[in-house]
Amino acid sequence: MERAHAQKRPRVLVVYHYIAKYREAVFKRLASTEEVVFEYAASSVCPNDIALMEDPAIEFGDKFHSLENRWFFSRVLWQSGLLRLLASRRYDSVVFLGDPNFLSTWCCLVLSKFLGVKTYLWTHGFIGSRSATKEIMAKLFFRLSDGLLLYGDGAKSRLIDAGFRAEKIHVIYNSLDYETQKAIRLSLPADSTFKTRQHLFDEASYPCLIFIGRLTYHKKLDQLIQLLSDLRLRGIVANLLLVGDGEARPMLEQRVHELGLAKRVHFYGRTYDEHETGKLISCCDVCVSPGEIGLTAMHVMAYGTPVITHGNAAKQMPEFEAVIDGVTGRLFCEGVEGALLEATYDFLKKPIENVRINCIRVIEDRYMPDIQVARICEAVCDAE
Repeated sequence: MERAHAQKRPRVLVVYHYIAKYREAVFKRLASTEEVVFEYAASSVCPNDIALMEDPAIEFGDKFHSLENRWFFSRVLWQSGLLRLLASRRYDSVVFLGDPNFLSTWCCLVLSKFLGVKTYLWTHGFIGSRSATKEIMAKLFFRLSDGLLLYGDGAKSRLIDAGFRAEKIHVIYNSLDYETQKAIRLSLPADSTFKTRQHLFDEASYPCLIFIGRLTYHKKLDQLIQLLSDLRLRGIVANLLLVGDGEARPMLEQRVHELGLAKRVHFYGRTYDEHETGKLISCCDVCVSPGEIGLTAMHVMAYGTPVITHGNAAKQMPEFEAVIDGVTGRLFCEGVEGALLEATYDFLKKPIENVRINCIRVIEDRYMPDIQVARICEAVCDAE
């Protein structure tokens, strides 16, 4: 009976360009679920400096299929070996990363129609401003699939407004390794905040802001340096911790020097050690992201650290939906001069009641691997 039951479980192939380390928790949860047999297809090589999951072939065994990524013009991708894998007819459904620049995915979506295989796109949906041509291509791409797995409710609303059927759309949200983060958070001693700040800054009693992630220009991190200077003029002396590295770091270091903030800003550098980052995040009062926030919101809120970011949904990543103004942080009006300063000043002068509890509650209600896995399983099983 058990063997017969196992044979009836739908077999689903999840296709990614590579498995980033931050995806490790949800991919492991998917592999261990009893409702669906999940297999993976991806390359073990990444052209960027993104940390990858170590040894997926060892972790998943014969459920991992190695592909060769062939990139053209930097963004256009052909995944060698994928068509052959799809044509094996082993799978009831296939979940593709929903990037219209992946040519092999277009071919697989069409081939699946002839093979009778259900297809899903794991995607942001419509985000940001697109040209008319890209908008038409994205709509055609999405319509070739049998279902869309989205990171946020806003993306679902935009797709429905664009004419997509609601029953085709499944919001699965996003997640990091919350169980590990929770264990680290609960293990930190009571004096951890002060000791960590004391190690980083000359004056540990000042409020501490943090940004964690890649130091890129589009994150507008130069505004963080200016923010420290402006807060000082308003009577608030604060420290800033930057955890990460990237092309914008030399510019940021130069700006710190120009404004005389060397003692107030600490460039920690890049680290993928969760115990290390957990301690750093927990010692800070708030994470400030002048540009898009993305998974950084999930990361810091798991430790109870609130977020300040802009509220322009069209220029945000879907995870910003976790930032509820006055509950889990502050939202400011993008492009309005002084708006970031006012939001941060207000946050530091008028603390939000139970803000750390609120942050953790939002993560546990929506942004955990178990929740994400349950929603993915529900989506693919509904098609059976």
